[in-house]
Amino acid sequence: MLMLMVYIRIHDNEWNVYRRYTEFRELHNHLRNKFPQVDTFSFPPKKALGNKDAKFVEERRKQLQGYLRTVMNKLIQTLPEFTARPTKETLLSLLPFCLDTPQTTDSGAKTVRSKPSSRFPRLGRSRNQDARPEPQSGDL
Repeated sequence: MLMLMVYIRIHDNEWNVYRRYTEFRELHNHLRNKFPQVDTFSFPPKKALGNKDAKFVEERRKQLQGYLRTVMNKLIQTLPEFTARPTKETLLSLLPFCLDTPQTTDSGAKTVRSKPSSRFPRLGRSRNQDARPEPQSGDL
C-alpha cells in the first residue's frame, strides 16, 4: 500500500499527513458535494499504469500538497470558526482528514476499516518518514 505524505503548517504547529491517493480522491469528492467551487481546484487525475514510479509518486505528492493547501486556504476564507481560531485543533475538528496520528479504539488498538468511509479519519504511516519537504510559501 503506497502512502503519500503531505506537510501541513498552521503558524508554529507543523505535522505530516500520510494518506493513499484514494483517500485524497474521497476527500475531493466529499468536498465537491459540500462546496461546488472545489470543482475548480486542481486535483491530479488517476493513473492506472506506472503509478508506483518514484518520479510519478513525488510529482503526485507535490500536486496533492498544492491541492490540500488550496482547500485549507478556502477554509480560511469560508468558515468563520476557522477564521476566528486558525489552529490545528480547529482544523482537525472541521477536517479530520488532516489528523497526523492513527485513530485508536478504546482498547488502544489501531482502528481497522474494510471499506472507505466519507469521514476521512483513516490513517497510515509511510516507511520513509525521514524525508520531509521544506515549507513553501502558501503554507498555513
